[in-house]
Amino acid sequence: MEQKQTPWQMFGDPDRKRKFAALLRERPDNDNARFEAACLSFPDEADAQLCLKAMNEWPRDPIVIEELARLAKAENAAELPGRDQQARDVYRLAADTTKSVDDRLKAHKLYADLMGHVTKPDAGANVYIDNRRVMMMPPAANSMDDWEATATKHQAGLVVDASRTLANR
Repeated sequence: MEQKQTPWQMFGDPDRKRKFAALLRERPDNDNARFEAACLSFPDEADAQLCLKAMNEWPRDPIVIEELARLAKAENAAELPGRDQQARDVYRLAADTTKSVDDRLKAHKLYADLMGHVTKPDAGANVYIDNRRVMMMPPAANSMDDWEATATKHQAGLVVDASRTLANR
């Protein structure tokens, strides 16, 4: 014969917390829904005080949070089509004669990619990375006088070019 759990044993039971998370997932997020989920997690003889305590504490319990995340992930995965269903949908587009030829050809290409009929080159193939450390030095002037003469000549050329640009406006 199975021994009856005390209220505190029921309160700490991880299976009840998971059941609470599943019930909570089906209901709106408000106090009434949390209380209802807590009451349904316990047997009929559980008192309202235990349900109130569960309603207030279990939403922050790590087991409940983990179960809610697991249920949400499973629900999202169930909504997405699988590879086969996606391939069927794409092939249906490719076979639809009401679509333009260009759209149908794109759908055929996508279908071939989905089904693995198109081989893709390895990522990084024929890529060469030149990581040699080479420093390019500009040619240096022989003396400070040479450098000043070159800079003066260059500056004069810039002034002439700027004058022409302004004159052509």
